[in-house]
Amino acid sequence: MYLSWRRQTWPTLLLLLVFAIGGRSSPLCVEHHHSHAAPIRHAIRTCPERSVERRAAPASEMLVIDFACIGSSDADCNKVASLLAKAGGYITSVLAFKTPVHVNASYLSFCKDLGQCTKRDGTIGTGQAYPAVSYLMQEGEATRMYPQALLKQYKNLPSDVDWYSYDMNAQFNSEIKWYFEDDSKPIAKDETDLLNTIIHELIHGLGFVSAWSDDTYERFSRYDPRAKKFLTPMPLNPPNELPEVSESMESDSGVQPFWGFVEFPFDKYLHVNNVPLTDVTAALNKWGDGNVMFATIVDMVNAWDDDQVFRKRAEDVYRAATQRGGITLVIDNEAVLMMESSLDPFQDGSSLAHVDRTAYVNTDEFLMIYNAQRGVSLSDMMHVYKLGPLGPSLVQVMASMGYDIQPSYNATAITIQPNLTFWEPPMDLVGTASNPTPVVSVNADGPAHIPTESPSSSAPSHKPLPFLLSAITLFLCCSY
Repeated sequence: MYLSWRRQTWPTLLLLLVFAIGGRSSPLCVEHHHSHAAPIRHAIRTCPERSVERRAAPASEMLVIDFACIGSSDADCNKVASLLAKAGGYITSVLAFKTPVHVNASYLSFCKDLGQCTKRDGTIGTGQAYPAVSYLMQEGEATRMYPQALLKQYKNLPSDVDWYSYDMNAQFNSEIKWYFEDDSKPIAKDETDLLNTIIHELIHGLGFVSAWSDDTYERFSRYDPRAKKFLTPMPLNPPNELPEVSESMESDSGVQPFWGFVEFPFDKYLHVNNVPLTDVTAALNKWGDGNVMFATIVDMVNAWDDDQVFRKRAEDVYRAATQRGGITLVIDNEAVLMMESSLDPFQDGSSLAHVDRTAYVNTDEFLMIYNAQRGVSLSDMMHVYKLGPLGPSLVQVMASMGYDIQPSYNATAITIQPNLTFWEPPMDLVGTASNPTPVVSVNADGPAHIPTESPSSSAPSHKPLPFLLSAITLFLCCSY
């Protein structure tokens, strides 16, 4: 475990999706823009050689953390740095990385530095993490986004990859009343254990993350307020979409393409009513044959409303994701974990990407519940649960996604690494350079209409810098 840290006045935040397309010398990056005021976007651009420069580390280190401490005292910065190193030690004592994992970590004020203050439900974010870089891979019939930290552990990739500098970004909120384990005192009732939170977030960054969200619903409901809530995976954007198509997707006017949805490897283990969510993704990708151009956003929303089969599948997932016990994680036909689906309405970053709090808060699977426990330290939990913070079911999930497990860990988890190839986009995708003038679909009859206050007029206007992510809120979070 290697850690370097520095003081910094402002955090560098990058979230990139890389498409390594056969025969291309330059990979392609996806810019993720996600907010409730604007549609989710995954625009792909040509990437620079390296996204961020990182510090050199000893070749023997398997988890390398580059730490920026912003606006805190030297004493607190040193405490956080010590706990980051300790968290890395816990993880590498269980997961046997074959290629080093690099973390870009920050300790900062979420409200002052990130603009993330008290949430709508009154909670405050404690920490957040997300894979910094993912690659679109073809896995059988499915296309999935493989986080770099995970993919670089695979032994039989079709070609060598020039890995990006960081595998994950992780931020921790300096406004929280933290308990630092290195302090020689017991945890207070109003304190939250920082070490537990760090390990939790790093597990998210390693791939314990779902692509399913209500973002598409949030976008469509602006034009059809009576629409029932639904969930879908992340919408896909091809690398060579035309600039005018990309521009029109940000407004009320102009054509609106649909190119299908993509999921994370984690999602292939999620089940709803004994049906794999990956089967639902495959079904949803048949809407418009996964390659259709709508004349306007109104036509697109009307078409969704009219296609009851597809709409109902997505609505059924939402209902299951907001009813306790509705979503389970299944490996080899055996239910391994009950996922967090008791939150209603659905909460991005909390629902699905965590285990059920009620079922696991007082078990050896306590680490991945969605909200931090105040007044309970990690050392308190480990006095009861001797295997440490990573429970046996969590370890089984990590192994099933492709991580090797240390022989010293008392588990029978089997590492699964399916055959993967780099995804190549079809040549006939609508609204791209290879198919610039497709026939458009018109669905004028329906409930959708342009709202009085349109998303394009009410949303802040900005243009992202080329090739780099300008806004990041796609994180898996804990709160208290």
